[in-house]
Amino acid sequence: MRRGSHIVSRHSQLERKQSLSLNHRKHLQLDDSFHCSHGVDAGIVRPTFIDSSMTAVSSHGLDAGIVEPTFTDSSLTVVSSHGVDAGIVRPTFIDSSMTAVSSHGLDAGIVEPTFTDSSLTVVSSHGVDAGIKLKYPRSVFFIISNEFCERFSYYGMRTILVIYLRNILLYNDNDATVLYHTFTMFCYFFPLLGAMLADSLLGKFRTILYLSVVYAIGNVVISVASATGAIDIPGRELTILGLLLIALGTGGIKPCVSAFGGDQFVMPQQERQLQTFFSLFYFSINSGSLISTFLTPILRQDVKCFDQDSCYPLAFGVPAILMVVSIVVFIIGKNSYIIKKPQGNVVLEVSKCIGHAVAQKWRSKGVSRDHWLEHADDTYPRRLIEDIKSTLGVLFLFLPLPIFWALFDQQVISHDPLY
Repeated sequence: MRRGSHIVSRHSQLERKQSLSLNHRKHLQLDDSFHCSHGVDAGIVRPTFIDSSMTAVSSHGLDAGIVEPTFTDSSLTVVSSHGVDAGIVRPTFIDSSMTAVSSHGLDAGIVEPTFTDSSLTVVSSHGVDAGIKLKYPRSVFFIISNEFCERFSYYGMRTILVIYLRNILLYNDNDATVLYHTFTMFCYFFPLLGAMLADSLLGKFRTILYLSVVYAIGNVVISVASATGAIDIPGRELTILGLLLIALGTGGIKPCVSAFGGDQFVMPQQERQLQTFFSLFYFSINSGSLISTFLTPILRQDVKCFDQDSCYPLAFGVPAILMVVSIVVFIIGKNSYIIKKPQGNVVLEVSKCIGHAVAQKWRSKGVSRDHWLEHADDTYPRRLIEDIKSTLGVLFLFLPLPIFWALFDQQVISHDPLY
């Protein structure tokens, strides 16, 4: 970061103080107190200075009508940077070429600018909002629609799965139960794989897209396998293959979709809009699962096909179609998405931080710290350490969850002779 290219003498500063009134000095000229960065006219940035000892540095792509902060402390400096230390200023970066505002001796909580892209800067000074209101991102409606279709597909298939295993594939009750719970276990194991792929290799968008295709293929395989009574195919083998593909698909995208939706918002300006998004997002989940839970059994029982009293190919086929629709909707919204690049495997980073903290605590016996994780602050950033501390602090709340879900899923295993 270039601090400036000119040195203004003390004599010239005194002359300016004599010639300019403290109450009417607003837009300083380029030759008085502005320094340029990246070859951009410093007149683009027009802060109002009360004290003429201010120094401003501009960066490319800033709109003069956007950045107009007012500083009353003569020790403040407006600087441009391609990577400002988050400990000084806490801006939200969407693009790596953003500009940030830092201060000398000023609490970082006072100045928290937020940047959306290289042509738009929103700066607040002394807690005053710059007045820029961002529109609700239309991209999230593609994500919400995608989630509705995916949840319809998953719960529609799962609702009739055990009945299909017993009545069509002729598994006994114990084997059908084992298969169902094994499938469910994989559905909640593969999110770990999906998160690692998204963070380290593919990014959220491509992880969702690729694994959704795998998911849809699994649905189609099960739909075809359910016609085993009409055509000569290995129904059991195809069903197990289809279930594995579905588990990989639904599990792999599970940690990515909601996070990808959150990426579409600029914080902290759109915090309320983000809350609205999550309300709509979970409404789509529950509405999709509710509708499919009622509709799929009707398709299975009331429609007859292949000279049978039920129609499992249709009951599994409708969820497969909805999964294909979800992929199409997701792709249509591509041009409107904010797509962030992978930033590294956070699971690996957290594991390394914990291991380093334990090792440092062991080596530095007798050194007292407020928390054992703080022994890692020589290598890892404070924010990561605080995030890990918060996560470990709530882990005990998850201890009863396996018991709850094990009991909850027992309701799917029905021995009612109606089926």
